[in-house]
Amino acid sequence: KKEQKAVDISATFKPAGVSVDILKITGVYKPFKKKEQFALSAKVNNLAAKTFQPILSDIAEIESGKLTGIVNFNGNADEPVLTGKVDLFDAKVRIDYLNTTYALGDNQLIIQPDWIGFNNLELFDSQNNKGAGNITVFHNYFTGFNYDIYFKFDKLNILNTKVGQNDYYYGN
Repeated sequence: KKEQKAVDISATFKPAGVSVDILKITGVYKPFKKKEQFALSAKVNNLAAKTFQPILSDIAEIESGKLTGIVNFNGNADEPVLTGKVDLFDAKVRIDYLNTTYALGDNQLIIQPDWIGFNNLELFDSQNNKGAGNITVFHNYFTGFNYDIYFKFDKLNILNTKVGQNDYYYGN
């Protein structure tokens, strides 16, 4: 029987002057297995939300926020399975298409094998008007994305663009 090799992983990130680990990754990577190549856990503690700006660069700008929680990575490179819960607090984001900035109420990002989302997410516009709702992003191993966004509000600044900022809305 062929010997199975594995790499134990333990990595931490703790900036100078900070008393706790901001990011800690532990687990096992088995490069020669086909299905269960990795079993990793990433624990974040007050990680800057801006860390994830490259993922959202086409649709939004993360202005502030902190993340604390645990995300588990299992499966293989072709079929990664992520699960976990990450608390988001003190966040502010600008939606490019809308040209509107929202402060987000403290909430929890839920990560399941085929979806990622927020339930009962509160957001506040620049006049402190409130909206609340759910955001769910469905996927099949991070391909074939489908979005489900539902918000309820009585008064909320949704669109704050001028003619030169949004050809899709105003035309060209």
